[in-house]
Amino acid sequence: MYWLCLTSTDNIYTLYLATTDNIHRLYLRTTDDIHRMHLTTTENIHRVHLTTTDNIYRLYLNPTDNIYTLFLTTTDNIHRLYLRTTDNIHRMHLTTTDNIHRLHLTTRDNIRTVSSNHRQYTQTASNNHRQQIHTLSKNHRLYLRTTDNIYTMYLRTTANIHRLYPATTDNIYRLYLITTDNIYTLYLATTDNIQTVSKNHRQHTQTVSSNRRLYTDCI
Repeated sequence: MYWLCLTSTDNIYTLYLATTDNIHRLYLRTTDDIHRMHLTTTENIHRVHLTTTDNIYRLYLNPTDNIYTLFLTTTDNIHRLYLRTTDNIHRMHLTTTDNIHRLHLTTRDNIRTVSSNHRQYTQTASNNHRQQIHTLSKNHRLYLRTTDNIYTMYLRTTANIHRLYPATTDNIYRLYLITTDNIYTLYLATTDNIQTVSKNHRQHTQTVSSNRRLYTDCI
């Protein structure tokens, strides 16, 4: 069963979506163009926090098992991407400032890093981790892949269009963040086919079991 509470006061929107089992909770609040969305599950497997204030984007994806933590922050066109694992096997830092691109990939064995013609390839002896970055005329593409296909991350920025795709092979959750002309789209899908989609203050939630669809338009 679902509870939906929509409150609007002086263009202040608050949306609450909860289920009786307290598994899924969705909070969407907008105040003076300050967008905040929180998606939390009781088992604390995944938590998503999206906050935008004065064009400052922050995305936090934190699973309780601390296997990996992803931080995406952009301020004054300064892009910073941090991918960390608890075992400290690999840490990746991507920072761009005034068109100065820097990529740091560190592994335990610190085997090798090769950079040439704005193309950087880093590979470990185990052939499990491969890193490729290609920058060309403000078209940034970052690919992080592992041979075991545990997770794949794509970061692409073109003309201030930010797209972030982290995914896991077990399809436990997939997160898509797309921003274009201050239009925020967040897609979160789980294996139980419970999808939550938010775009332009429009909320669409659907469950496979009862085929319920929820549309909320806040203008």
